[in-house]
Amino acid sequence: MSPREQWTFIRRLDLSKRILSNRYVIYTSESASPGSRKSFRRVSVYDTAAYMHYVCSKT
Repeated sequence: MSPREQWTFIRRLDLSKRILSNRYVIYTSESASPGSRKSFRRVSVYDTAAYMHYVCSKT
């Protein structure tokens, strides 16, 4: 990669950590104990990709 391509890649990766996804949310809970409050949370594009990787690698 050229220095310009590296800079563009790093910049877009950094932006993906800050931009909230309009398409995806993640189902979360406050704690692991049964009966804890659960909700949906908007997440960044980067978090969405990391979560999908986590779920796919568990199976």
